[in-house]
Amino acid sequence: MKINLPIKDQGSSVASDAELISTTDLKGIITQANQAFVDISQYSRDELLNVNHNIVRHPDMPPEAFADLWETLKRDESWMGIVKNRSKDGGYYWVDAYVTSVYEGEAKVGYQSVRVAPSRERVERAEKLYASLRKGRIPFALRFRPGSTLRQFFWLALIFSLPMVLFSFLGGWSWLPQLLGWMGGIVISYGVALITTREVRQSAARARQLVNNPIMQYVYTGNMSDVGAVELAGVMVKAGLRTVLGRLDETAKQLASDACKSAETVAEVGNEICRQRSTLEQMATASEEMSHSIVEVAKTAESAADTTKKSNDAATAGRSVVGEAMDMINSMAGEVETAAETIRTLESESDAIGKILDVIREIAEQTNLLALNAAIEAARAGVHGRGFAVVADEVRTLADRTQRSTEEINQMIDKLQRRAHEAGRVMDEGSNQARVGIEQSSKVVDVLNEITGMITEISDLNQMVATAANQQSIVAQDISGNIHSVGDAAQTNARSAEAMTELSKDLAGLAENMRSVVRGFRI
Repeated sequence: MKINLPIKDQGSSVASDAELISTTDLKGIITQANQAFVDISQYSRDELLNVNHNIVRHPDMPPEAFADLWETLKRDESWMGIVKNRSKDGGYYWVDAYVTSVYEGEAKVGYQSVRVAPSRERVERAEKLYASLRKGRIPFALRFRPGSTLRQFFWLALIFSLPMVLFSFLGGWSWLPQLLGWMGGIVISYGVALITTREVRQSAARARQLVNNPIMQYVYTGNMSDVGAVELAGVMVKAGLRTVLGRLDETAKQLASDACKSAETVAEVGNEICRQRSTLEQMATASEEMSHSIVEVAKTAESAADTTKKSNDAATAGRSVVGEAMDMINSMAGEVETAAETIRTLESESDAIGKILDVIREIAEQTNLLALNAAIEAARAGVHGRGFAVVADEVRTLADRTQRSTEEINQMIDKLQRRAHEAGRVMDEGSNQARVGIEQSSKVVDVLNEITGMITEISDLNQMVATAANQQSIVAQDISGNIHSVGDAAQTNARSAEAMTELSKDLAGLAENMRSVVRGFRI
């Protein structure tokens, strides 16, 4: 048996009007616990649920008590007992427990225990009994049970008649008449007892059919006779009624709480329906506006399709223009290349002219030198060389003029070469730019081809959009009609919610009335 420690000698009392209610499955695992049980056990609800009910078992409780509990429950009978439970802090509290089976249809699914505050006398008897059982002793009241009322009368008659017999023997009286009288008295007493105790015996027999548990009878009544059996049956019936009323009260309380929550929920649903109705009206308006917008979209899509077709035509024309421009650029590039080649030839020929001018410059220099020598020789010749000197002077003058002309021509050729070189460079750049232009034009043609393809796709999409927009316009009109229908249904639901709110209030009132009726019972 599980022993819960530590414990301390500090008790708590269950309120006189409190009912501790818990439900377990067939293995004793707690599935439900009311707030009163949670409070006095000092455990939280989460700590109690889904654990074995022996979490509150006190070590002072003997195993025999729980063995009696489970044997009784296995016979599908209700069990009643005074139980000492342990709270979370190690303290204790006594309860008067009544345990019954719980059924769903025909199947037993668990057990429910309803505990109330026990009387002081029953707690004292239970303490003595449990202390004896823990020590392995059985109390005298349980070991010596007087039995039925009839047997009690018989033994009483026998006991009270014995002194008379003894006195007769001691007094010297004739013992035979006394013995016969004594036996006759016993027989008469037994007959009288048989008659007078018949109803008590019948009641005790019926009581033992209801409950026949010596330990329970001792704890609850302290009387092991037929009267105690009848009293125990009354206590058992009273506990059963108390349990039923407790269940009804708990159910009514939960019903009232659920009814209030239901009323609040229904009221909230009604408010939400009103809000939804307002939203639906807005949606209906928006749907109608959307329908008009979709029509406009369809028209715009058709217009866009026409514009796209024109753009496609323009792109096609642009592609043709770019093609012609590419042809012209190709032609111009060829001509530029020819001009560049001509300029390069001119530059080469200018170089050749420069070389010829160098030869002429050298000849002029030599001629000038020869004229100078001739003048010197003419001067030596005197009168005979005077004519030769004049010729030499003319030759020198001609050489100087030739040299100056050569320099001028050389300068002109230098300028011509520089300009030809610059023209060649410009022509090369023009040729390169022409090639770049051709490449860019080719890319433009590719882009225009892509644009043409995309424009064609856009045109198809616009046509599809126009078709879809027309279909959506029809759908939007249907949605608008459905929204109006839903709005009407929401209005109907709002009225139903108001009616349900009133019904929930009535249900809460009925639950409170049922609790009042339950509280009106006095057990």
